[in-house]
Order: sequence, then C-alpha cells, then structure tokens
Amino acid sequence: MIRSSHLLNACVAGLLLFANASLWAQNPRNVIPPAGIANLVTLEQNWTHAESSDFYNNPQGSKLMPYSWFLALEVKESELPFRGKDNIQKIGYLARTPDGKNPDGLPVGFTRDGEHVGFTCAACHTQLIVHDSKAFLIDGAPTLADFELFLRSLVDSIDATVSDSTKFKRFADKVIGGSATVPQRDDLLNQLKAALTFRKGYNDRNLSRQNDSHPRYGPGRVDAIGAIFNEVSAVAAKLPDNHFPANAPVSYPFLWDTPHHDKVQWNGSVDNTVNILAQPIFGTKHIGALGRNAGEVLGVFGTFEVANDGILPKGYPSSVKLQNLIAIEESVRKLWSPKWPTEAFGPINLGTVATGEALFRSHCITCHQPMTDRTDEDREVKAWLDHSVGTDEMMARNFLTREVATGEFKGQYINVPGLVTFKNRAAQAELLVHSVKRVIIGGGRPATFAVPFSLAGPADVFVDGTPGGRRLSGRFQSLELKENKLVSGRFDSKASVNELALNVQKKAFKMTNSANSRGRFQARDGTATQLEGLSTEAAIGEEHSRLRFTDAVPVGYIYKGRPLNGIWATAPYFHNGSVPNLDELLKKAGDRVKKFEVGSRIFDTDKVGFKSETDTGTFIFNTLLPGNSNSGHEYGEKVFNEAERKALIEYMKSL
Repeated sequence: MIRSSHLLNACVAGLLLFANASLWAQNPRNVIPPAGIANLVTLEQNWTHAESSDFYNNPQGSKLMPYSWFLALEVKESELPFRGKDNIQKIGYLARTPDGKNPDGLPVGFTRDGEHVGFTCAACHTQLIVHDSKAFLIDGAPTLADFELFLRSLVDSIDATVSDSTKFKRFADKVIGGSATVPQRDDLLNQLKAALTFRKGYNDRNLSRQNDSHPRYGPGRVDAIGAIFNEVSAVAAKLPDNHFPANAPVSYPFLWDTPHHDKVQWNGSVDNTVNILAQPIFGTKHIGALGRNAGEVLGVFGTFEVANDGILPKGYPSSVKLQNLIAIEESVRKLWSPKWPTEAFGPINLGTVATGEALFRSHCITCHQPMTDRTDEDREVKAWLDHSVGTDEMMARNFLTREVATGEFKGQYINVPGLVTFKNRAAQAELLVHSVKRVIIGGGRPATFAVPFSLAGPADVFVDGTPGGRRLSGRFQSLELKENKLVSGRFDSKASVNELALNVQKKAFKMTNSANSRGRFQARDGTATQLEGLSTEAAIGEEHSRLRFTDAVPVGYIYKGRPLNGIWATAPYFHNGSVPNLDELLKKAGDRVKKFEVGSRIFDTDKVGFKSETDTGTFIFNTLLPGNSNSGHEYGEKVFNEAERKALIEYMKSL
C-alpha cells in the first residue's frame, strides 16, 4: 500500500507539473486572466516574451512608496493584501504570478525600483480583452485600469493602517519584524503618516474633484499632462498651492509606431526630435523621445530637485533612469500594431472591406493617412494637425493657457545655452521643458550642452480680436496678444510655409534668426508679408509666458490625426474616451450615445469596442459633463447609414 500510495502521489505530481507546463505555454507572460477565462492568448507584435517582460518590469525612476510597504499593505476593509489579485483586478490592472524578473508577483507595469515600488510604461499601455472565454493580451494598447481609483484606494489603505492599531501591527510585523522595538515601531508609524500626507497631496492636486464640474475619470483615462505640469509647478517649485485642477482626462494613447511619428501626444505638442550630436552625450540620438519619457516619469512619482544656478546653469538631480528610458523606447520602436485575430474573432469580409476603403478614402484619409507597412523598420508617420475636428477642447486649451508662479525656478536660466532667466511667472509647459532638459543633463553637472527638446502648442487663433479677422495658425512656443494686437511670440520653426503681416502699434515684429524664435506662419486670408521691426526677444517682458494666449480669440484647439492600424484594439475612442465603439464614432455627433458603461473587458466584434450596455462595466461615462464631450469628428455633410458604417468598420478591422 505504501508503494501504491507513492506511485499515486508521483502520478498526481506529474499531472500537475504537466498542467502547469501547459498553462505556461499558453500564458508565458504570467498574466492572470479574469475569473472564468481558461486561456490567455498573445498576439504577434514583434516582441518576444522576454522583451514583453522587460517592458513590464524595467524601472524608470518612479517611486510610489517603499517596496516593503507595498508588499505588506492590506486593503482598507480586510486583511487581504492590497497588491493581491482580487484587489488589483477590481481596479483594472493586470495581475501576475511570480517569475524570475518579478519574484513577488506584482501587476503588469509595477516594478521594484531600488527600495521603492514604481510604475513603468506597461501599467498604462498594456491591454487585455475577452472574447468567447479567451483573453487576448495586447502590448502597447491603452489600459482599462482606473488610475484614480487605485490612488484613492491606496490612500484609504494607508489611512486605515495608520488609524487601526491591529492593522498597523500586522503591517509593522511584515516590514520590520515582530521583534522590533517600540521606538522602531513609532518611527515606522511616523514615516507612514508622512507618506499618507504626501500621497493625499498628490491626489488633491492631480485627481478629480468628484463633482459635476470636475467629474471622476473612470477606467482607462487620466489627466497625465495636468499631473506632470502640477508636479513641476507645485512640488519642484516648492509652492504647494501653485497648481491647476487636473480636469482634462484623456485616454491612454496606443504606443505602436509612436517612435516613428514626427509629433506625439494627443495635441501633437512634442516633436520626436532626432539629433545625431546628442548620441555621444546622452546615449541616444532620439532626444525628443528621451525628453517626453523623462517628463512622463516626473508625473508618475519620479523626483527631482532644482539645483540653483551659479555662473553656469546646472543639471538637476533626479530619480529618472535615463538609460532605461532609452532601452524602453528602442524596444517600443520594434513594436507592431496587432492584427485582427480572425481565428478567434471571425474572418474579415473582403468584399465589404473594399466598400469601406472607398468610403475611408473619401471621408477619412485627409487626417488618417494609412500605414503602408507596420513592419517597416524605417517607417515614418506624419501628423495631421487641424482645429476643425471639433472634439472636446479642454486638454489642448489647458496645455496652452496655464500660467503659474515660478517659485524655486525664479532666477534659473530658462535655456541652455541662454542668458534669459525665469521671472515671477511662466507657463506650466515652459517649466516642464526647462525641468526635463536639466534632468537629462544630470544632477550637479554643468549644463554646457543644449538639449534639443521643446513643447509647442498647436492652435488656430484670430489675431484681430474678433471672429472674422485674420487667423494665425501653427504650433506656438508662445503667443501674446494684448488689446487685439500681437505683442510677442515664439513660433515653432516647422510651422506653415507662408508668412503673415501683423502691424503692432504702427510697427511689426520681426522674427529673429535664433533657434527659439524663428518661424513661418500661415495666413488663412491669403496675405503673405514679411514681419518687420523689433525682434520678439526684445519684446519679452518680465511677466512673459511663452504659452500665454492673452486676449487671443481661439478658432479652435488642435488635435493630431494619425494612422489607424490596430485601431480595433484601442477602445474607447476619441482623445477623451467619450465614444464606446467604432459604430458610435461613425455617427453624427448628435446621434451618439450620451451615457455608457466603461470597465468591461468583453469585446464586441460587431461594433468594435467593449460591451457598454447596462451592467457590463464598472463606471458610467456621461458625455454631458465638462471635459467629456463626444462632439466633433464628423464627416462634413455625409451621414453614414448602417451599411456604410459596417463597411467602414470592416475596413478598419483590416488595418
């Protein structure tokens, strides 16, 4: 009997080993599917499993909280771990089992960064969709995680741990051991209280006010630009109240092809600048990408300190891991958009595709140029920037118009090289550009090298004060108008080809030849006259802000059009996530659904998006609230009927 028992045990062990091996073969990313889902499938996107694992785990310099604390923290209501599968999946992040690079089984996009836990790009740019009892993992696609819920829940859990002595004891036993002394426990409690205050401060600055004028973000959205701006202007500038409401949440953009774009961000504000001279100095020629990625880290718990300039400007010490950011960007450069999985989702009707393509070429191709070959290593993507799309303008408007006190930045050299220093006030965008450049240069190093990184706000404004006057259209590094006259401006050097005459108090301003101020502008009324007179550099007063639109009358704030390859995997749609599926997107604005549920991972293969009917999600998206509008993006006088919408959808499945 003993021998038979041993044999039985060995057979059971072998079967379990075989089962685990099979599960591993199906799920090499260690992602835990939702309850009731048997299989997890990865799509061919030109990444090996090891490259995906690097993307999930590579630290960037994000420091959310001490790592041991995150492992020990419980949810507010029970003894269950905060990082546990049930809590993480409820919030919308992707739970994982442990592996060699992730020994404690952190969710996708959470990683150990020294003694801290932090975020990586993967937390916001990895998606999981469900169809017919299978889960499909898509790298580079926008997450459905609820970032706001995560941060509020984290604060609630820390608060409960501070307030409940029994809960704190369990926490302390895990962090410093059961034999820790009373002074050691008191010290840990004080540290936890300080962390609670800091995390509450971040939430107060950068999350919604949870009311009708500043509604909850919900799954899949965050005001990332607002948070990045606020962390610079409030924390780095050491002015706690020097921030704006983060009230313009946007969907997380999809990452494939991003390194191949000429301009990135929803409003096309960042150039993917390439400078071969930067390679030996900074380790990459893709300095625009390095700048935008460094800025992203500053918004998600990265840290830096302003080092006061002396005779020479100095780099700023920071937690940002520049070489890791370079490695992540080079990996994303290889990423392909996902193909529609015909075996699981059903075949694409090629006859209907032809009809849809004809409609696309007639009504969509101006803004959304097709990607000719997703696998071309040298592919280039040119952004289409236009105000006429008419979608919700809050994100683009906030980017261009927000101005703050400079605090710790006052007296610092704005540019390197350069002689102009910050005065009392500046645009939040300008403070960010300055900070990113100094972080890239590095802590304490003399800033003797120019970092070719900038932000430019695309917009279209009336410069004669009222609608019907002349328009100035382009990507502005500054535009200041007072009393309906141009006072000063710095314009992107890659703006429109023509020049516009603007008389200012009987004398026009001439754009200088410096890299920061030369520009070309497009006149919508056909005028093309050389700007003359005083240089813009001389016009910059003490209170000048480079992205201030004083007294300008906006025609419209501009967003970027991009190729739609892989668009099927990126719902909800529009930059603010206000349209649940492609079928709704192709309707006239007035006919689109006004409220829908978000949070379901169940994929609708007909309308192409997530199920959004009652009781399929976790959050009701109301398009009538500020920042949530689903207006715009119409098709001229054309109204697509149901058959035409189906044909267009079928074509977009094929991209």
